[in-house]
Amino acid sequence: MATPHMQHDLLYGNIKLFAGTSMPGLSREISDYLGHPLCGRDIIEFPNENLFVKLHASVRGQDC
Repeated sequence: MATPHMQHDLLYGNIKLFAGTSMPGLSREISDYLGHPLCGRDIIEFPNENLFVKLHASVRGQDC
């Protein structure tokens, strides 16, 4: 029987998972369920509430 990870690879190929800051527990659960690790990222919040997000993995040509 195919695992969720194998099913996702067949459907979507090699995916990259990123998460924000509001629900880290849910992000980990989804990552564990799919069998794909969360990719790293930096999030900087400026005083005017703007955000800068830097991804630690290339997403060029990837499903994210």
